[in-house]
Amino acid sequence: MSAQCEACGARVWPWESSQLKNGVRSYGVCCNFGKVDLPSVEAPPEPLQRLLNGTDNECKVFRLNLHKYNNAFALASLNVQLDPNYANGVGGAYAFQIQGTVYHHVGPLFPQNNEVPRLGLQLL
Repeated sequence: MSAQCEACGARVWPWESSQLKNGVRSYGVCCNFGKVDLPSVEAPPEPLQRLLNGTDNECKVFRLNLHKYNNAFALASLNVQLDPNYANGVGGAYAFQIQGTVYHHVGPLFPQNNEVPRLGLQLL
């Protein structure tokens, strides 16, 4: 990525759709040509910050497997309301159709105050 959106600072590919308005080159893939103002990304909490930036073996292994960890949490929990005509407990639903919005529910990475780990953390 060798270009940068002047409206939001995102790194983009130079061939992506862009426009020049009032001397500012903006792109559609990041901020919709300057129409969306996203807040700055906060630094991750200390345990994650160390894993992302550290040089020891544990940090290197973490970064090497980061894509796998991300995939493990991508569908950690999916809440659905099944149609009883299809999911009746007898034969089960081999597939189901999603209508509306899909939400993924994942508990905190580090539970607070003796909180029991929920959802995705139970996979680890």
